[in-house]
Amino acid sequence: MITISDIAEKAGVSRATVSYVLNKRSTAVRISEETRRRVVETASALGYRRNELARAVTTGNSRMLGFWVMQSQHEPVAHVLAGAMQEADSHDYFIKMLGFDNSAIGQRIVEQCVEWRLSGIIAIHAPVVALDNLQPMIAESAIPMVIVDSQGPRRGSIHVTSDQTLGVRQIIEHLASLGHRKITYVTGGSSEHEMLSHRRAEAYAAAMAAVGLEQNVNVVYGEWDADVTRAETRRMLALPTDDPMRPTAVACWSDLTAMLVIQTAAKMGVRVPDNLSVAGFDDLAGAELYNPPLTTIAQSFGEMGRIAVRRLLRCIDEESASGSPAEETLPTRLVVRASTGPSSA
Repeated sequence: MITISDIAEKAGVSRATVSYVLNKRSTAVRISEETRRRVVETASALGYRRNELARAVTTGNSRMLGFWVMQSQHEPVAHVLAGAMQEADSHDYFIKMLGFDNSAIGQRIVEQCVEWRLSGIIAIHAPVVALDNLQPMIAESAIPMVIVDSQGPRRGSIHVTSDQTLGVRQIIEHLASLGHRKITYVTGGSSEHEMLSHRRAEAYAAAMAAVGLEQNVNVVYGEWDADVTRAETRRMLALPTDDPMRPTAVACWSDLTAMLVIQTAAKMGVRVPDNLSVAGFDDLAGAELYNPPLTTIAQSFGEMGRIAVRRLLRCIDEESASGSPAEETLPTRLVVRASTGPSSA
């Protein structure tokens, strides 16, 4: 097996120089580009491959990041993971899946993180209760964690998310510009733990007030259940057209919810957008292909994954997240398609 000593002898440099170059470590001693190139070319010619397992034992960390996801079937997860993998690969790190679709996150998961010498953890779409249970154990292990597109920042971790307030405001301003006054907001769960649902509902109320429609605020909770969302949609659309609670437009907290609303409206003979405008949130791949194509808010999920890895590597390099903002927020973008149109009321 080719060793650092072999490369040093062949390249005519010290073992320390070879170690600095191959492990991409910083040093107070300046190493010229010509020396770096000679070391790399010599290592390649000799067929040298780093022993990452030995390195992990020596340093206490592997070049591996954990990716904890509880609902892998969601399309945004794939985009976040793709972005994270792309960024990790550019820094010679790998991604290991943790607790795949497992809501029972406990001591064993943290033990595995330590056993694998993981350098950091990315958690996506993590519920508040699970995060609160996991956080003390992660803090004790001293493994940095970045939370992506979840319920909110937790103490000792970094949160990467979209600007929820901006996204909701963009939708409400768009619908109001089309003449809609009775705009209902359909969100997720009503539980006190559903911080993301409540944050978007609060953003909706604020956006309605900003366009002078505070008297028409109406929030409906779909409770993460398709049947509940359908039932609530039927109830809203069964009201007389002159009823103040009968919407001319529905803003939804997700594209999937918007699709359920459109589907239910069609079965009731309510045409979208002629009789009802519907907007979503996420800009999933199917949004553009839906009938009608869905007006929605686009989020930069791939960029979230890339930023999550960058923030983790910064914590690893600095051995501390101090001085860095606890939350990094990305802007959203309004995508106007055929599911929204002028109010007929």
